[in-house]
Amino acid sequence: GKLEDNEVMVVESFGIDTPRTKDFVALLGRLGVEGSCLIVPAEHQDALWRSSRNVQGAGYLVAGDLNAYEVLRHGTLVLEEAALSSLEERFSDG
Repeated sequence: GKLEDNEVMVVESFGIDTPRTKDFVALLGRLGVEGSCLIVPAEHQDALWRSSRNVQGAGYLVAGDLNAYEVLRHGTLVLEEAALSSLEERFSDG
């Protein structure tokens, strides 16, 4: 449903190396994300987590912990490419 509603974005990387809320908000602006969002990196990124935790409506969850409740709870799903690959492996039939 999220794919059909264009509520999924995939980024090569988040590119946040220093924990600054201002940088995270700027990233969301460049991506055109409005409202609530769920940020999904492949592995925990401390600077990204610290940058996003003070932004209202933003959630953070690593790919291995992703669940349907969190996906549905947020408006836009922003996945790192490596996270998408991880999810494809996790949910593949093989």
